[in-house]
Amino acid sequence: MGLVYDRSETEQEIIIVLKYNALRLWLALALVVVLLIPDLMIRLVGSDLMYFAVSLVRLALPLLYCYLAFIILYSIATIGVRTEIRRAMRKGLVVVSGSGRSFKHPLIYKIKK
Repeated sequence: MGLVYDRSETEQEIIIVLKYNALRLWLALALVVVLLIPDLMIRLVGSDLMYFAVSLVRLALPLLYCYLAFIILYSIATIGVRTEIRRAMRKGLVVVSGSGRSFKHPLIYKIKK
């Protein structure tokens, strides 16, 4: 049982569950929205809210750094599992279920032995 993924093995198959794959998408979308709001405000309202828009961008920069750190750590933590899945996919032994956008139904890879 890992922090980023769960890997269980039976006699017939290997089951890998990527728990936080959806977090990558939702953090990216939140970051895009936070970064686009100031530009939208300036275009719609004018330069009256320029100070507020700049403060929103300054707020978004730490979020950007946290997102980049999360992506790097997530990639490092899953490199072994992704290699295993890629090798099994080349052999045609993988069944994928779940969704990359859902926390309730995360991505599940079932690799036949």
